[in-house]
Amino acid sequence: DVSVTRRANYLYWASTDFNKLFRPARPHSARVTTLSPDLRTVSDLLDRAPDGLLLSLDIETRPQDNTLDCIGLGFYVRSTWHIYTVRIYGPDNLLVHSQRDLARFWRSLTAAFLNPRILWVGHNLAFDLSILHYNYRLPFPHRIHDTMLCMHRDNPFADKSLAHAI
Repeated sequence: DVSVTRRANYLYWASTDFNKLFRPARPHSARVTTLSPDLRTVSDLLDRAPDGLLLSLDIETRPQDNTLDCIGLGFYVRSTWHIYTVRIYGPDNLLVHSQRDLARFWRSLTAAFLNPRILWVGHNLAFDLSILHYNYRLPFPHRIHDTMLCMHRDNPFADKSLAHAI
Protein backbone atom coordinates (compact mmCIF):
# COMPACT_ATOMS: atom_id res chain seq x y z
CA ASP A 1 0.00 0.00 0.00
CA VAL A 2 0.92 3.65 -0.03
CA SER A 3 1.26 3.98 3.74
CA VAL A 4 3.82 1.96 5.68
CA THR A 5 2.87 0.68 9.12
CA ARG A 6 5.25 1.87 11.81
CA ARG A 7 7.00 -0.90 13.73
CA ALA A 8 5.48 0.36 17.00
CA ASN A 9 2.00 -0.44 15.61
CA TYR A 10 2.66 -4.05 14.54
CA LEU A 11 1.13 -5.56 17.70
CA TYR A 12 -2.01 -3.42 17.39
CA TRP A 13 -2.63 -4.38 13.75
CA ALA A 14 -1.79 -8.05 14.30
CA SER A 15 -4.32 -8.30 17.15
CA THR A 16 -6.90 -6.38 15.11
CA ASP A 17 -6.46 -8.71 12.12
CA PHE A 18 -6.68 -11.84 14.31
CA ASN A 19 -9.88 -10.53 15.90
CA LYS A 20 -11.38 -10.16 12.41
CA LEU A 21 -10.73 -13.86 11.78
CA PHE A 22 -12.94 -14.89 14.70
CA ARG A 23 -15.84 -12.50 14.10
CA PRO A 24 -18.31 -12.83 11.24
CA ALA A 25 -18.02 -10.15 8.59
CA ARG A 26 -20.53 -7.33 8.79
CA PRO A 27 -22.50 -6.70 5.61
CA HIS A 28 -21.72 -3.54 3.67
CA SER A 29 -24.34 -0.86 3.17
CA ALA A 30 -26.21 -1.08 -0.10
CA ARG A 31 -24.78 1.30 -2.69
CA VAL A 32 -25.38 2.51 -6.20
CA THR A 33 -22.33 3.96 -7.95
CA THR A 34 -22.33 6.28 -10.97
CA LEU A 35 -18.85 7.00 -12.29
CA SER A 36 -19.66 9.65 -14.92
CA PRO A 37 -22.94 11.27 -13.93
CA ASP A 38 -24.57 14.12 -15.76
CA LEU A 39 -23.47 17.19 -13.81
CA ARG A 40 -26.94 18.71 -13.96
CA THR A 41 -28.34 15.62 -12.22
CA VAL A 42 -25.85 15.96 -9.35
CA SER A 43 -26.59 19.70 -9.08
CA ASP A 44 -30.33 18.95 -8.91
CA LEU A 45 -29.73 16.39 -6.14
CA LEU A 46 -27.70 18.92 -4.14
CA ASP A 47 -30.36 21.59 -4.66
CA ARG A 48 -33.12 19.25 -3.44
CA ALA A 49 -31.14 17.87 -0.48
CA PRO A 50 -33.60 17.43 2.40
CA ASP A 51 -32.82 18.52 5.93
CA GLY A 52 -30.99 15.91 7.95
CA LEU A 53 -29.33 14.37 4.89
CA LEU A 54 -26.04 12.56 5.35
CA LEU A 55 -23.53 13.39 2.58
CA SER A 56 -20.03 12.04 2.12
CA LEU A 57 -17.26 13.95 0.40
CA ASP A 58 -13.90 12.98 -0.99
CA ILE A 59 -11.75 14.81 -3.51
CA GLU A 60 -8.83 13.65 -5.57
CA THR A 61 -6.13 16.12 -6.57
CA ARG A 62 -3.05 16.02 -8.73
CA PRO A 63 -0.04 15.80 -6.44
CA GLN A 64 2.08 18.24 -8.41
CA ASP A 65 -0.23 21.28 -8.05
CA ASN A 66 -3.30 20.19 -6.01
CA THR A 67 -5.52 20.76 -9.04
CA LEU A 68 -8.89 19.15 -8.47
CA ASP A 69 -9.28 16.01 -10.60
CA CYS A 70 -12.61 14.75 -9.27
CA ILE A 71 -15.08 15.00 -6.42
CA GLY A 72 -16.78 11.98 -4.93
CA LEU A 73 -20.19 12.65 -3.40
CA GLY A 74 -22.28 10.11 -1.54
CA PHE A 75 -25.94 10.62 -0.64
CA TYR A 76 -27.29 8.34 2.10
CA VAL A 77 -30.98 7.80 1.34
CA ARG A 78 -33.19 5.00 2.72
CA SER A 79 -30.30 2.79 3.92
CA THR A 80 -28.52 3.05 0.56
CA TRP A 81 -25.50 5.08 -0.48
CA HIS A 82 -25.84 6.74 -3.89
CA ILE A 83 -22.27 7.56 -4.96
CA TYR A 84 -21.36 9.94 -7.77
CA THR A 85 -17.86 10.59 -9.08
CA VAL A 86 -17.79 14.04 -10.66
CA ARG A 87 -14.76 14.38 -12.90
CA ILE A 88 -13.49 17.93 -13.40
CA TYR A 89 -10.58 17.34 -15.82
CA GLY A 90 -10.14 14.51 -18.28
CA PRO A 91 -6.90 12.69 -19.15
CA ASP A 92 -6.29 15.33 -21.85
CA ASN A 93 -6.25 18.10 -19.15
CA LEU A 94 -9.41 19.66 -20.57
CA LEU A 95 -12.60 20.33 -18.62
CA VAL A 96 -15.05 17.42 -18.82
CA HIS A 97 -18.16 19.62 -18.39
CA SER A 98 -19.22 22.96 -19.80
CA GLN A 99 -18.43 26.08 -17.79
CA ARG A 100 -22.16 26.73 -17.35
CA ASP A 101 -22.73 23.27 -15.83
CA LEU A 102 -19.66 23.65 -13.60
CA ALA A 103 -20.83 27.06 -12.36
CA ARG A 104 -24.22 25.58 -11.48
CA PHE A 105 -22.54 22.65 -9.72
CA TRP A 106 -20.32 24.98 -7.63
CA ARG A 107 -23.39 27.05 -6.70
CA SER A 108 -25.32 23.92 -5.66
CA LEU A 109 -22.38 22.56 -3.68
CA THR A 110 -21.98 25.95 -1.93
CA ALA A 111 -25.66 25.97 -0.95
CA ALA A 112 -25.38 22.41 0.41
CA PHE A 113 -22.28 23.39 2.42
CA LEU A 114 -24.19 26.33 3.90
CA ASN A 115 -27.20 24.21 4.90
CA PRO A 116 -26.79 23.73 8.68
CA ARG A 117 -28.95 20.60 8.66
CA ILE A 118 -26.74 18.55 6.33
CA LEU A 119 -23.98 16.46 7.90
CA TRP A 120 -20.85 16.05 5.74
CA VAL A 121 -18.78 12.92 6.37
CA GLY A 122 -15.30 12.17 5.06
CA HIS A 123 -11.79 11.00 5.88
CA ASN A 124 -9.27 13.82 6.34
CA LEU A 125 -11.84 16.50 5.56
CA ALA A 126 -9.38 19.16 6.75
CA PHE A 127 -7.37 18.59 3.54
CA ASP A 128 -10.36 18.26 1.21
CA LEU A 129 -12.15 21.32 2.55
CA SER A 130 -8.98 23.42 2.56
CA ILE A 131 -8.44 22.69 -1.15
CA LEU A 132 -12.08 23.52 -1.94
CA HIS A 133 -11.94 26.68 0.16
CA TYR A 134 -8.58 28.16 -0.81
CA ASN A 135 -8.46 27.14 -4.47
CA TYR A 136 -12.17 27.29 -5.36
CA ARG A 137 -13.52 29.75 -2.73
CA LEU A 138 -16.18 27.36 -1.39
CA PRO A 139 -17.33 27.94 2.19
CA PHE A 140 -16.71 25.49 4.99
CA PRO A 141 -19.75 23.32 5.86
CA HIS A 142 -21.56 23.96 9.12
CA ARG A 143 -21.58 20.30 10.21
CA ILE A 144 -18.78 17.82 9.50
CA HIS A 145 -17.75 14.40 10.77
CA ASP A 146 -14.10 13.66 9.98
CA THR A 147 -13.41 9.93 10.32
CA MET A 148 -9.65 10.53 10.54
CA LEU A 149 -10.07 12.74 13.61
CA CYS A 150 -12.41 10.19 15.21
CA MET A 151 -9.97 7.38 14.48
CA HIS A 152 -7.11 9.42 15.94
CA ARG A 153 -9.10 10.08 19.14
CA ASP A 154 -9.75 6.34 19.58
CA ASN A 155 -6.26 5.18 18.55
CA PRO A 156 -3.79 8.07 18.83
CA PHE A 157 -0.82 5.89 17.88
CA ALA A 158 -2.39 4.32 14.80
CA ASP A 159 -1.34 5.58 11.39
CA LYS A 160 -3.79 8.10 9.92
CA SER A 161 -4.29 6.62 6.45
CA LEU A 162 -7.71 5.48 5.29
CA ALA A 163 -6.29 2.00 4.66
CA HIS A 164 -5.41 1.74 8.34
CA ALA A 165 -8.80 3.15 9.36
CA ILE A 166 -10.61 0.47 7.38
